[in-house]
Amino acid sequence: MATAIRLPVSLREALHAAARARDVSVNFLVTRAVEEFLAKLPPGDSPS
Repeated sequence: MATAIRLPVSLREALHAAARARDVSVNFLVTRAVEEFLAKLPPGDSPS
């Protein structure tokens, strides 16, 4: 499934540079970053 997001130009450039430096895809880095971020989030309130 594809998802579109908007990033500031500077963040997009940094993301692409980080992916190139590590020889991985931008998709890989974004997926890993979101997984790690969500794992660290405190539990939210359940919808009623």
